[in-house]
Amino acid sequence: MCLINARSAKTTDPTNDKAIALRNLVLDNKLDILAITETWLRDDDSDNLAVGKLTPPGYKFVQVSRKHKRGGGVGIVYNDKLVGRKLKAANLHTCTSFELIPLQFTCDNQCFNIIVLYRPPKPGTFFDDFSALLDSLTTTPGKLLICGDFNYHIDKTNDRDAQKLLNILEAHGLTQVIHEPTHVQGHILDLVIVRENELKVSNVRFDHSVRSDHYSVLFNVNISVERRTRKKISFRKWKDIDLQEFQLDMTTAISSSSDLTASEYVTLYDTQLRKLADHHAPLKSCTVTLHPESPWYNDDIRSAKRLRRKLEKQFRHTKLAIHKQMHDNQRHHVDSLMETAKSSYYKAALQDVDGQKDVFRIANRLLFKDNSLTLPSHSSLDQLVDKFSDFFSQKISTIRDSLSHDDLPHSEPQPIAAFPCLSHFRPATEAEIVKLVSKSPTKSCILDPIPTWLLKNSLDTFAPILTSVVNKSLQEGMMPDTLKNGVVTPLLKKKGLDQELLKNYRPVTNLPFTSKLIERVVTTRLKEHMTLNGCFEVMQSAYRNFHSTETALVKVHNDILRAVDKDGAAVLVLLDLSSAFDTIDHTILMHTLETRMGIRGTALQWFESYIADSLGLGYQFDQLDGDRVAIIILYAVNCEVLSAWTLTEDLVNLEDDLDECVDFDEVGFFECDDVHFFFLQDCDSDPSLRVDFLLEKDCEAT
Repeated sequence: MCLINARSAKTTDPTNDKAIALRNLVLDNKLDILAITETWLRDDDSDNLAVGKLTPPGYKFVQVSRKHKRGGGVGIVYNDKLVGRKLKAANLHTCTSFELIPLQFTCDNQCFNIIVLYRPPKPGTFFDDFSALLDSLTTTPGKLLICGDFNYHIDKTNDRDAQKLLNILEAHGLTQVIHEPTHVQGHILDLVIVRENELKVSNVRFDHSVRSDHYSVLFNVNISVERRTRKKISFRKWKDIDLQEFQLDMTTAISSSSDLTASEYVTLYDTQLRKLADHHAPLKSCTVTLHPESPWYNDDIRSAKRLRRKLEKQFRHTKLAIHKQMHDNQRHHVDSLMETAKSSYYKAALQDVDGQKDVFRIANRLLFKDNSLTLPSHSSLDQLVDKFSDFFSQKISTIRDSLSHDDLPHSEPQPIAAFPCLSHFRPATEAEIVKLVSKSPTKSCILDPIPTWLLKNSLDTFAPILTSVVNKSLQEGMMPDTLKNGVVTPLLKKKGLDQELLKNYRPVTNLPFTSKLIERVVTTRLKEHMTLNGCFEVMQSAYRNFHSTETALVKVHNDILRAVDKDGAAVLVLLDLSSAFDTIDHTILMHTLETRMGIRGTALQWFESYIADSLGLGYQFDQLDGDRVAIIILYAVNCEVLSAWTLTEDLVNLEDDLDECVDFDEVGFFECDDVHFFFLQDCDSDPSLRVDFLLEKDCEAT
């Protein structure tokens, strides 16, 4: 462990980057926990860069910032092998004379509590607050360690406040274990406190690598933490294959298959590709140890760090000013070497980029954006999958069970479309498939037999095969079941949310490339049909060419300004539908596609097959997952299908209520699962239509 008063963890001076220095402190000393006081960090996104810098890969950072004032703040960087959560105990959040962050860690069936505390150097009710804190911790399960900057000169035996603090610790059975100066002026301000005969603190030492008026206090605690284990990985050397031989084998493997059904053809395609993958790029495995990535690190930096550490030990031993100056000069030299090495590395990397994707990847490294997957604590992966499956399925079931189906639009007949029907999909050509594949992102799914970039490099060979797969699916009106499986990954909705709460996650599905290719072909046909026959809702902004959130915003903004200029009333209602795509009623959707959109025959049969028995690899949804519906079904969603999104009884009747005030067809905007209505009215023509009246009607409707 280590304790340090950083006196700002976000210094932007290139020669004194505190966040990088703290990061190196963790890595160089292989710390499990770094307790920081006076972080000077804020809770908002303005300090995300500093947080990213000081948090190495494989670690997590939690903090409590000072509210409404500059400075202060406490934080903890800890090894993600430790399971940490906020400690719940009385009086932890009622202390006003000091700042603290209480965490409870569990590891290998051990439980211990860490309190990181910072007392500003000003009079107050510290002793009363601190005594109340210690009283509340006496009944809290787990071993206890309190550390922080108390701003009392514990080394002075005639300091009344320091002695009073020591007496309080003794009365609660606690002991302070730091006995050497922690401040540059020779005083003991930073303390480490444990219960007697509980935690054993040993090997106390000090570090000067972080520029501050406080030393870094390093020490060991007798708690075992799981070391970073070596990981077994599997891989294929795709780039070493003979591309011409691979293409020839692929052409031969699927040469005679014209009499197969779509499902049989997809199965043959997948099976043969996997066999060829095993032949040309056999699966290999190796065991690796995951280390923080520092590609710019070199031997010069390593040697300079060794010398810096040697000079630090010399100064700690002699206490001579000349030795301190030698250490400081070497520390500056190390910082300069690291800054130069990183600058040279990233300049060269940016010059060698191959596309925008590489630029963003390098930018994310420079901004220390951690894209690693964050999951709740779990004892086994199977258990975690079951938890997510139950949660998301129950969420959808709860929403659907809370709705009444008596007033849904399928209870009333809808008029039959008065334009030509779409009874079948036009077959795809090889040129169209080549164009779609070329424009597709080079992303792969673990269900794909080969990576997408390899398929693109062999497009002349795969174009006829993929064209056959797509056309068999369209002609038979059937989406093969194997292409409806997806890999579902739970992602935190926003960085910083509690990772233990399942409601903070959203499921993201990754589908096989062939599945997405068929969807794009169907999307093209469906858009052509809807555009030709005027099926799109006039105010729909999502998933339409030349429409976006920007065009919707410009329209609403302009109309509201015009209403204000005329002294009229303007009311904007914003609706964000919860789990909108997951709760789409399939029966209503199929009925709308048939009656209002004029989709019949094998085309309608394809949609029925597409939404039937859809699975997610890992867990199953009762309804189709949101990502898949958004790709195609939104092209068929408009004003009338809004009610089919099974909201509430009041919202189902929203159109009738709003019609009493304004023309509904002119004010509804649709942007994915976000819907907004705005009401414009000339108050001079009807004085009863004041803003407060419109707001009252809106509240009644929603």
